[in-house]
Amino acid sequence: MKLRMMSYDLQKACGFIAGVGIAGLSLAGIVGCSDPNTASVWTETESGQQAANGDWLVDVESCSNSIPENIGKKNATKALLKSNVTTNCITYDRTYAMVSVQGTATDESGSPLKLARVRLSSFGGSGKETTTDDNGTYKFDNVVYKATYHGFAPLEDGEFEQVDDATHVTYIDYKLLVASSDSTLASVHTINFKDYKRMGEGDSVYLEIPEQSAGKVTDITLPAKAFQKGDNACLDDIGVCHVMSADEIEAGTFVMKNVPQGVYQKLCAVQTEKTSGDEEMVSMRCAMLSEPIIAKDAVDTLSFELPESVLNQIDSLSDKSIERILVPVKTSAEKPYIINGNSITKLVSAGSKDLYWAEISFIDTNATSYVLFDEIPYSSRTSIFAAVESLADTALVNSSAYWNRTYMGFSFKVKADGSEFEEAAVLLSTVDSTESGRPKGYEILQCEAGSKSVCVRVYSGTDSVVTDTVVYGKANLLDGEEHIFSMVMVGNHLSVAVDGGILRDTDLKLGDSFPYYEGGNSFMNIGNVELRDFVMFGMPSNIRKNGESNWNRLKAWLITHQTFSK
Repeated sequence: MKLRMMSYDLQKACGFIAGVGIAGLSLAGIVGCSDPNTASVWTETESGQQAANGDWLVDVESCSNSIPENIGKKNATKALLKSNVTTNCITYDRTYAMVSVQGTATDESGSPLKLARVRLSSFGGSGKETTTDDNGTYKFDNVVYKATYHGFAPLEDGEFEQVDDATHVTYIDYKLLVASSDSTLASVHTINFKDYKRMGEGDSVYLEIPEQSAGKVTDITLPAKAFQKGDNACLDDIGVCHVMSADEIEAGTFVMKNVPQGVYQKLCAVQTEKTSGDEEMVSMRCAMLSEPIIAKDAVDTLSFELPESVLNQIDSLSDKSIERILVPVKTSAEKPYIINGNSITKLVSAGSKDLYWAEISFIDTNATSYVLFDEIPYSSRTSIFAAVESLADTALVNSSAYWNRTYMGFSFKVKADGSEFEEAAVLLSTVDSTESGRPKGYEILQCEAGSKSVCVRVYSGTDSVVTDTVVYGKANLLDGEEHIFSMVMVGNHLSVAVDGGILRDTDLKLGDSFPYYEGGNSFMNIGNVELRDFVMFGMPSNIRKNGESNWNRLKAWLITHQTFSK
């Protein structure tokens, strides 16, 4: 098995591990510090407050220098944050909520595991351990499970919930390892305390972790060439490790014993060195495996083939790959993931039972397959912003500063009879106004009252009204039959598809402020016509590769998405 080497150091400075962000803070503690080597400057402003629900709160002031000075807080989009613009330090506040967590470890028969090893670790690798009592019960105190941002949308990647205009909340993921005292049984799970039951009162409050059942372990042979004698080789960051010997280094392989069921992607040489007080230096040299280690049974195998109509679209392309196409998948797995080669992707619930959205890729091939697993200890990003089973007469809230009208798309099904509408129905609208009062945005609406036709209109936000009077696609979506509609904007390029065919594909002349939403949190209004299987997603600019003169890859993406979504 080949290794792709990655090396990095995680240093604990002033009470937290620099570079790990929230995950590192969650187990390393939170104290005030000022260190030029850290990504931000942290100052403890208040500490030791106890909320009514029993959480202990720590308020931290953070000074971030990653915001371009010509943007400011309001329009700090993710794309602009990646630019190399000279930056100023902008101050904002976070509140971290700490609480005790408690659970029970059992074997597969349900009997409690006595004196079992339990490790709670962040995805950055830092962790704390304890052992179970005679009843299989374990407890961790002062676990940071939630971070609340005050002032503007958080800049880190992650899943955030918007409380109001200036408040965003994220719940922190952990890995939980349970191993019997003789190491013959073990389990590892990804946990998040958002919906865990709160038990006790006052100082005795804790969040209850669902019962953890430890199963049979396995031994795995792994490559040793990335390590040196005496290295503590650890599998991912779950706390399963092995000290390398000279013989193993010479042989080129070693056996990692007592590995719990799961899927793993990297090996790390971990060194922990005590410094002053409670501080420690954690150094990690990590190697990404060319393919993940699979140590659990699959739930299903999923196979996909490109539609015949797509082959003509990509025939002229030198790179015939189409990546991250959204397709629906039905499965009874509670936390489904799919794996293809070294690609691991978490499925996103479509809002209904057993239905999920998956992102699949065809890499220079007309067919691909994925293996589906239920719950693996892995954190995966997704391009999906929102997925809802049914929408009508509502407004979607902009819960992230990163969302805008471009480099994104949406798709939905509709089944309605337009002849029953006395007034022209608006299916979807993102229209607001520029500072000068010009409308900007797009809307999908009934072309006229009583009509079966739906029109796509785009309001450019420019001084010219020419663009605003053009219909960018017209289709009979309101004839009483079910139809699927998809629309994508990549920069100033618009593509619209209906029922597996391209309706419109064109460049637009847009005002500079077109991508951004003005005022309030509602950025997409849904009319009273029900939209089903609604999904909104990001679309990267490289959907058209450098040197390509057409948008055939984007059209192929849309056709494939709709074909599998029917």
